[in-house]
Amino acid sequence: MLASGCLGLFDQDDEPIVIDCQEEPSHQDCFIPVITEDDCTPLQIFTGDYCRAMIMPSSLSYGVEEITAISGVEIQPLTPSFNGDGPQNWLVTPSLPDGLSLNRQTGVISGTPKSQTIVAEYTIIASNAAGHSTSIIEIVVVAPGPYSVQYQVEALSCEIGEYCELYAPLVRGGDAESWVVEPPLPEGFQILEDGSIEGTPISLGDSNHTVTALNIGGGASTDIRIITLHESPSYVHYPDHPFFWLVGDEVSTTPNVDGGGNLTWTVSPSLPEGLYIDQSDGSIKGSPLHPQQVLQFTVTAHNTGGSSSVNILIQISEESPSGLIYVPSEFDLRIGEGIGVVLPYIEGGSPSAW
Repeated sequence: MLASGCLGLFDQDDEPIVIDCQEEPSHQDCFIPVITEDDCTPLQIFTGDYCRAMIMPSSLSYGVEEITAISGVEIQPLTPSFNGDGPQNWLVTPSLPDGLSLNRQTGVISGTPKSQTIVAEYTIIASNAAGHSTSIIEIVVVAPGPYSVQYQVEALSCEIGEYCELYAPLVRGGDAESWVVEPPLPEGFQILEDGSIEGTPISLGDSNHTVTALNIGGGASTDIRIITLHESPSYVHYPDHPFFWLVGDEVSTTPNVDGGGNLTWTVSPSLPEGLYIDQSDGSIKGSPLHPQQVLQFTVTAHNTGGSSSVNILIQISEESPSGLIYVPSEFDLRIGEGIGVVLPYIEGGSPSAW
């Protein structure tokens, strides 16, 4: 194209002929050449002033070589960078995982993958008329991480030496591929592949633990408590019950106990004066000091696992007098003659009446 100007032509004598372009704007001498984008070939780029050779894309990159996407979770859009002139076409082979897409104008990869895939390589091709550049990205779509873990109970109560189990929890979200417990479980316990906890505790304890279900997509946690106690006593019996003792008797009677050990003992109301309960085995021992009518006592065996009680009856009596004799036991008396004081000798308990 030509632009208006005021250049004249030269005649044979080299004398310029001046053209007034305002009066004759359509004169051929009133136009100068101007280059536009339409003047460029498909292999050229218009700079605004002229056409230059197009440069093919090179060094195409998305800033990452591997992507682990989570099914159902939108990925962070991936924007390409490159050298050279802008690509006119974008292609990817093979097709991206379902839910992901390549913008054919910008080359941005975005979207929300819909299902899990195996690891695969994807080649992105950016091209213009001068050539092309490629970038390879490895993409895998994994299951979403668990988002909730819930056991049937929050506290597991166990007895020393007895098998104990906490059933597998309900896991919402993706399947758990591994489990982590912090702090570690008490000695004797383990966590299984399904998240259940089992074992035979060997010592008393009361501890809190955080259990985390994990997969490559993430994890979720819950707290549990593990309490280990002694086996509770289940039956207490004094075989000689009821008890009828005498003041001064040496007493020792031991109960039979079923269930757990490591017991402590209590009795209510307090035993008669002179008697006590032996904490080592629950025996009632001692020597009663005073008589007592029949009275009921409740003896209880306790440990960390619970308690068991038994009612017993105790009566304390005075010892019966026995072996009563007088010395001398024979008297030769005369009428009116005094015999003095003759005292009796008595074995056993003291008489309360004569």
